[in-house]
Amino acid sequence: PKVWSGNLSDCTATLGKCMKVDHTDVEKSDCVNWHCKDTQLHCPPVGYEMPPLWDGTKAQCYDPSTKSDGSPMMDDDEDCTHSYKYQKCNVVPSNNIAFELSCLIDEVPGGGPGTHICYYRQSGSSSPLSLTCNVGNCLYEPSVFTEHADTEVLDVPTIYAQMAGLALASACLVGACVLFRNTTSLLDWATLKRSRALRGVPASD
Repeated sequence: PKVWSGNLSDCTATLGKCMKVDHTDVEKSDCVNWHCKDTQLHCPPVGYEMPPLWDGTKAQCYDPSTKSDGSPMMDDDEDCTHSYKYQKCNVVPSNNIAFELSCLIDEVPGGGPGTHICYYRQSGSSSPLSLTCNVGNCLYEPSVFTEHADTEVLDVPTIYAQMAGLALASACLVGACVLFRNTTSLLDWATLKRSRALRGVPASD
């Protein structure tokens, strides 16, 4: 499941060396560097159900849900025996401040196409944090949908209609063959009669 989601806005991208990360030499590598002026994120993402009294790091205990005095019992209480399962939001970007991101141009070896190591930092953070990003089919413009004409429904003949059509076609074919045979015989007879007439031989049927 997603841990958090959000939007970075008013961003510019440049090609150059990566941001400096303590105890590494990543700043010697080539990166795509993003600088975004505003960060707006949600943890958990919009649409995910939150446990009762969720404050980002703890929630109300599932069982028991209240203390002996009737007040809510939180899941960090030692008397909480069963708690809700959730991902804490204690290491996520902060809202309403700038966001800087450096992604190594070289792909992660063995990570598959479009997999890159990225580093991000915000004002006030002690050190950049790393994450693995996968590049997919990103949508930068509103979708343009093509209007398709309605599908024409074909009226497929039944098997009986097909058989009747086949019988009619067969009859026509037989009739054509008989007509061709008779026409050929008539032409042969006419040719023979003319030949005999030219030689002076009496004609006979």
